[in-house]
Amino acid sequence: MNPLRAAALLLALAACAPLNPPAPPPDPGAAGRLVVVRSDALFDWGLRLPVRINGEPAARLRAGEHREFGLPPGVYTVGVADREIAVAVETGKTAWFLIRPEEGSLSGFDIERLDPAAGREWAGRTRPAP
Repeated sequence: MNPLRAAALLLALAACAPLNPPAPPPDPGAAGRLVVVRSDALFDWGLRLPVRINGEPAARLRAGEHREFGLPPGVYTVGVADREIAVAVETGKTAWFLIRPEEGSLSGFDIERLDPAAGREWAGRTRPAP
């Protein structure tokens, strides 16, 4: 099978998976935040890209969307496609991530950690995911 076709099929199947976002903490004051932003690149504009937290589907983002999660303190993995990043979520703090097309790839995506100023800037240029 053509690798590009296989990747498209895999993403289409993943988009059908049910979403299981992590449960928010019982005490909102004990929560940390995790914000995932998808760049507004034209690559795969209409595709709702599955985002995972701790390996579980948590959201589907279109280009130019972001999603915020309130989570209890702890270590989490945030992933897209075949990439994952571990992050320690701390009470009252926000961890920012950006998803964008992988450089030099026709079908891949990459995820990177952002500093807070860059994260707020990206979130301001995107819209909340439904």
